[in-house]
Amino acid sequence: MTLKFWTNQTVQMQSAIGTAQTITGITKASPGVVTTSGTPPTNGQYLLMTVTGMTQVHNRLFKAAGVSGSTFNLGVDTSAFGTFATGSFQVVTLGLSFNSLREPQGSGGDPVFEDTTTIHDPEDTQAIVSSSPQSYSFTADWDPADATLIAANTAFVTRTPKCFRFADPDGSEYLIYAYVNAPLSPQVSGKKKVTPINLSLRASGVSY
Repeated sequence: MTLKFWTNQTVQMQSAIGTAQTITGITKASPGVVTTSGTPPTNGQYLLMTVTGMTQVHNRLFKAAGVSGSTFNLGVDTSAFGTFATGSFQVVTLGLSFNSLREPQGSGGDPVFEDTTTIHDPEDTQAIVSSSPQSYSFTADWDPADATLIAANTAFVTRTPKCFRFADPDGSEYLIYAYVNAPLSPQVSGKKKVTPINLSLRASGVSY
């Protein structure tokens, strides 16, 4: 295994999102295959999923692969996921790039337990019922004319979640859908003017 570092990173943000296309089915398979009655994506396009039933794909960003007619796959194993009921996908354009992010921090994803002990148990028991909210935070050079920072600030002001892509030089990707905290306020780091960027994930990210 080759170690990866927070160096030479590409961080892209959603610049546009397409019309919702109806999904008629998602298989429980490796990889999960999606059937649509709408316009299918092309290979390599990024898709935001809105799904009931198979909730494990809801509010997550995937990369289309294996497109054939009205079907394509998500590139992930859905075998253990719930049963699909209804849903749609939207093609996302990641046309904005950050160019001055520093001080990356990640948090959350820790298990949340619920006590399940009864009076009949010889020792306490517990079950995982959820996980703590996940987030990433950075600082960026303060530049009120930067198009990506302006778009992030607009998402923050309107409370609109956006899609993001973190990419390594070897092509590895991590895709997230997150609320954006980007007040575009000048803060201090040494003598530099910086501004905070925080991404609060709507659901777990997807790795490729």
